[in-house]
Amino acid sequence: MVLVVPEEDLFEQGIWPSVFSDHRSTFRLDRETTWSPVSHEIRGLVSSLPGAEVISAEIQDEGYDHALKRLGAETDESRRLRLRHRQFLLEIGPKRLLSIPLLDELNRLFHDLGATVDQTAGSALAQIQIIARKVSN
Repeated sequence: MVLVVPEEDLFEQGIWPSVFSDHRSTFRLDRETTWSPVSHEIRGLVSSLPGAEVISAEIQDEGYDHALKRLGAETDESRRLRLRHRQFLLEIGPKRLLSIPLLDELNRLFHDLGATVDQTAGSALAQIQIIARKVSN
C-alpha cells in the first residue's frame, strides 16, 4: 500500500479548519504533539492495521520553501491577503502567464506582506508518504 497525505505543518500551517482545502483531518509523522484538534500520527495509524508492516515513511517537501511557512492563526489582514493571493492565482492561472519561478516570487511577495501561502498551488510538495506491505501470518 502506498499512502500519501498532507503534512499538517507544511500544508495547513497551524490553521484549522483548513483554509486551503476541504480536509477533514491533519497528519503528522513520528511526532506526539500537535496543534491540530483532528490530527493523526500516520505511522502509528498504518502500523495498527492488521498484518501491516511499514517499510518506508517520509516527509516529502521537494520545492517547499520553509522560510515561507507560517504556523498559527491568521489575523484579519493575513486572511485578506491570503484570499487576494488565491483570487489572483485563479484569475491569472488559466492565462498561463505564471512560470514556476514567477509563482515562487509571487508567493514570497504575499508572504512578506503577511499572507499564509499555499505553496502546493505551484510545484511544492507538503506531504507524507507511507509504504506498507501485508505480512504473512
